[in-house]
Amino acid sequence: MSKVRKHLDKIFNKIDSIAKKGKDNIFEYYKYIDDLIERGEYGDFEQVLSMFYDIDISDSIDVQFVKNNTWKEILFQTNSTFATRLKKMYDSKNVYQISYNIYQSFGTSSILLGKIKEIDHYPSASKFLVQNRDFAKLTKEKNTYLEVLKYRPRETGEVFGLSFSGNNKIYDVTLSSPSTVIDSVSQAYTVSITSDVSREWIISNIQENGFRINSGSMSSFTQSVSWIATENIVVIINDNNESLSYDQNLLVNYTSAIDFLLESNPILLNGYWDDLGYWDDTLFWTD
Repeated sequence: MSKVRKHLDKIFNKIDSIAKKGKDNIFEYYKYIDDLIERGEYGDFEQVLSMFYDIDISDSIDVQFVKNNTWKEILFQTNSTFATRLKKMYDSKNVYQISYNIYQSFGTSSILLGKIKEIDHYPSASKFLVQNRDFAKLTKEKNTYLEVLKYRPRETGEVFGLSFSGNNKIYDVTLSSPSTVIDSVSQAYTVSITSDVSREWIISNIQENGFRINSGSMSSFTQSVSWIATENIVVIINDNNESLSYDQNLLVNYTSAIDFLLESNPILLNGYWDDLGYWDDTLFWTD
């Protein structure tokens, strides 16, 4: 696990321990925020609130306002134990989350598996429910489904510098297995470049069977250029069960999302938001 992740976990554990003592520990919470500010770690505090509590304070410039308006939500979530259970599930699967990004740990290093984004849905489209989220959760008028983006390396390659030609020294890569669309999973791919040559690398002409690497310079070079094509697979997870609470459903959905990201092959997931119109017969996700 990275040093950054360990540091964010440390902040979360401290906040969690304060909250578990009860609502009367509000001034201890305030003092801890002051300590973080004094140490120059307020940005890390913002990230912890976003990661573990889904609280966004990026637009809040008044610290006292942040103190007053985050404590109640932290208490509610601590009592619901969702954050604790989510972290326990993450730890059991050797993954962690920073912002929307999900990483898998390998000793002191880690790899980016993909992203998970929560999408809130209020069936009655009531302004009251949007403004009173706790009530909406309790009455099950609020549902949250997950938009999951999975990165899956599909092919890698290496090109020697002398193979580049033309005015801007370009090279056209042909993939050994063309990218395809499988059933209701929308697939595309992105390309990243690694090289000791300092250039403004440009990837263009991305097609099912290949792409173009443009070095952005007329100068020749002999060093090799490595590339990796990564598939982007998007699925929507919404397996809500009426017999479960909001937090229990959300934890089940997160578990399914992590299992999907850890799978070596794409899987098809059932359950979709028919009433929202996000689906059609050919594409898995549309705006």
